[in-house]
Amino acid sequence: MAAIIKYHLDGGYLIPKAPFYRLCQEIVADLTLEQQFRWQRSAVECLQVAAEEFIVMIMTAGALGLAHAGRITLMIQDLKLVNDVMNVMAEC
Repeated sequence: MAAIIKYHLDGGYLIPKAPFYRLCQEIVADLTLEQQFRWQRSAVECLQVAAEEFIVMIMTAGALGLAHAGRITLMIQDLKLVNDVMNVMAEC
């Protein structure tokens, strides 16, 4: 958990900019739209910040689950638990 917080507070991006931009373009290319999109740099940066915040939130919640289980390794079951809790919260 300390590594997650360290990288998050570093100030830089966790995901390199170019691959994230290509991912955004790939997602939009799969949509059936009448026109092409042009991306402003600030729009891609906003998407990247939001995506990284979400990933950090999920990993931090998963780290709480593994600490509760008395383990030091994050496992897929911890992330599934976080997903299940988020789905239950969304239904309320």
